[in-house]
Amino acid sequence: MSTTTFLGLNLPKELPYVGVALASTLYLMLYQAHNVVQARTKAGVKYPRVYADFDEAEKSIDKMRFNCYQRAHQNTLESLPLIYVGTILTGLKHPIFAAGACGLWVFTRFVYTARYGSGKPEKRALSARAGYMILLALIASSTYVSVQSALSIV
Repeated sequence: MSTTTFLGLNLPKELPYVGVALASTLYLMLYQAHNVVQARTKAGVKYPRVYADFDEAEKSIDKMRFNCYQRAHQNTLESLPLIYVGTILTGLKHPIFAAGACGLWVFTRFVYTARYGSGKPEKRALSARAGYMILLALIASSTYVSVQSALSIV
């Protein structure tokens, strides 16, 4: 792997791919936020309510879809710090793998959001599992890179 020096650090030349993959999460967030706003308006769920009540959602597909889009967005926000840390740490040693994993995770989240937003939460299962497996791969690889780096100092 060839490196380049930036601020005294030797970084992989392929590190900009990691930046592109991380930037793709911004478009995912915009997509999800747009869906939440559209669904909120259509369902008539007023601020500051985060969700429509369960009984309301059971009776109205629009309210159910809003709840599903809202949950997809919140679930993504819960995972995003793990994705960022895993991608960045892994990218310091294996930038192509890290960028590919992050980009694939983003793709699975687009699919997850669209399927979840159908108002039938069970449709999200396959994309949720795929995204979770990618997340675990990034956690494992970032742990490996970090431990390997720490051991090389000793």
